[in-house]
Amino acid sequence: MIIVMVLLLLGGRHFEKLSNHSYLQDLRLSETLELIEIREKLELYIFGHFLQVEKLASFIKSNPDMTQEEFAVVAARLQESMPDIINFEAAQGLTVSHVYPYAENKHLIGLNFAEYPTLLEYADRVSAKKSALLTGPVKAPSGEYLMFFKTPIFLPSSDGGATEEFWGFATVVVRLDDMLGQTGFRELAETVDYVILSENDDLSEPQVVAGNPGVQGRDPVSLDVDFPNGAWEVQTTPKGGWPETAPTLVRDRLILLMISLVCLSILGYILYISRANRLARARLAGAINAMDDGFAQFDSEQRLVKYNKRYASFLSGVSDILRPGVTLTELLEEGLKRGNFVDAFGQEEAWYKERKKEIDSAQAKREMRFSNGLTVHAAIHKTSDGGSVVILSDVTQLKNALERSQAASEAKSQFISVLSHELRTPLTVVLGLAKLTHEIERQPAYVALETALHKDPVDVEECRKALRGLADQIKSVTGKQTNSASYLLELINEMLDFSKIESGNPDIDMTECEIGDLVTTVEQQMRRLIEDKHLAFVVEYEDGKVLADCKRTRQILTNLLGNAAKFTERGFIALTVTHKEGEVHFNVEDSGPGIEEADRQRIFEPFEQVDSSLTRSKTGTGLGLAISRKLARAQSGDLLVESTPGKGSLFTLVLKPVEIREEQASLSA
Repeated sequence: MIIVMVLLLLGGRHFEKLSNHSYLQDLRLSETLELIEIREKLELYIFGHFLQVEKLASFIKSNPDMTQEEFAVVAARLQESMPDIINFEAAQGLTVSHVYPYAENKHLIGLNFAEYPTLLEYADRVSAKKSALLTGPVKAPSGEYLMFFKTPIFLPSSDGGATEEFWGFATVVVRLDDMLGQTGFRELAETVDYVILSENDDLSEPQVVAGNPGVQGRDPVSLDVDFPNGAWEVQTTPKGGWPETAPTLVRDRLILLMISLVCLSILGYILYISRANRLARARLAGAINAMDDGFAQFDSEQRLVKYNKRYASFLSGVSDILRPGVTLTELLEEGLKRGNFVDAFGQEEAWYKERKKEIDSAQAKREMRFSNGLTVHAAIHKTSDGGSVVILSDVTQLKNALERSQAASEAKSQFISVLSHELRTPLTVVLGLAKLTHEIERQPAYVALETALHKDPVDVEECRKALRGLADQIKSVTGKQTNSASYLLELINEMLDFSKIESGNPDIDMTECEIGDLVTTVEQQMRRLIEDKHLAFVVEYEDGKVLADCKRTRQILTNLLGNAAKFTERGFIALTVTHKEGEVHFNVEDSGPGIEEADRQRIFEPFEQVDSSLTRSKTGTGLGLAISRKLARAQSGDLLVESTPGKGSLFTLVLKPVEIREEQASLSA
């Protein structure tokens, strides 16, 4: 009996330790799951406000000379979607120049960051990174703490160089309390103690953003929150710290006392505990599988203990070996062999060594791209028992959304700059000729007519001759005005054409077109432009008809000849028309610089040129060839290019002759 009692006492003591340990593990896991949900809300909140400040910066890039009223209109529209933003700021240089709402923030106009060390430090960090940054908290005069989403603004260089000029900053401001309330920390604080730490590379040690700093010394549960150019670590513990014992301690001891008296009761209790543990594990497995993030737990020897379905979906490339007992190193090695990790391509050995180092460290985090197209944020956290927890979060959509926003902003700025330059040239010609017509009394033809009219007696024949000369001069001036205005109209029509084509509604009117009329009209329009550059202009064609849209065909040929004239400095330009294998080929050949093979398809993409850098010497919207090819294909034709670098290029517009339609009609009859 004494031996049995000793064994029962020893067993009871051991059970008590196991119960406490199990309770603490369940409590930690429960807090981890709750913290993951909070982190998702916080990441969505931060990325949403980053998008708002990027939209504001995009507007400022397009309108650097904006008024306060224009700034207020854009800021008010942005605030409609996120009313928790209390201030929109634009600072030109280091001085606040625009705010919204104006009434509440007008006192900030003229505020110079250089006079406030904290604000100046934040401004220096943002401009150094050249991208958006979350800074704060900063204590306002009202006593509340504020967070700043700030991004630098760089404008294209005024001299057309490759470098950008610093304009200033765009900032949106929110209250820290509002951020914590909307992301769930206010409710979280009712049951746990938490602290949010900033882990930015610019800081020598973590900075407390919010919460109780004392949590750091209580062995807290922690998760990382990543965002562009920064990261936070959220740590939590139960209110007052971790309990030393499970709440069932008294009950367990009473049960053990009963078991020591009755052996059957001992056996019954063991069965009860076994069933309760199975149910708890089943619930735990269900909770883990319900997570949106991938979750996996490894023991102290890095052997897989448990994982959820989301984790398996991320590692679908090694699903055949993914099972409890496999090590994290084996998963990496096999995934590397099968090409599952995009970032490792071409540097497999170095990539593997770096991942091994991260596995051995206390904690690690990084973004990883998988061959299945997903981009995930991977975080490894060491547990107190020497094991580790791996959490994989899908950030593909967030990353793509941020990249699309930045790309759209850059494309818009580049397109507006190019279009404004292209419109300026024909407008200058029209205005110059209009001024020449306005001052017609100073022209030689007008002076000759006025002199003839003042002779006594009046020489009618001389007056008639002078009048014809004046009429010819007016016709010449108005003709040039018409040509320039037509070119201006073509630029505008080019924008409209591209819009219609992209929407799937090109305006095409297929008729029978005389080849001679098409070529002659284009020749008359382009000859002077080409010969003014001292280039030989050769025009040869065979008579016939093509089935096409006459207006669109002339538009394509004019664009091809204009491009040839733009890029050809010496030699010739030729427009020839030939019939070949049941097709009509409109050939535009030049002796220009030619096009490299790698660029021959890229030039047919919208807004693309052979040289698309900021320092390119040739202007243009980059839409001409894209529109021309789509218009050619809309007429059942095509636009092809052949080129030899250093010798010239040959663009061929392929259309169907009228005879083809007549043959098809006779066969149908």
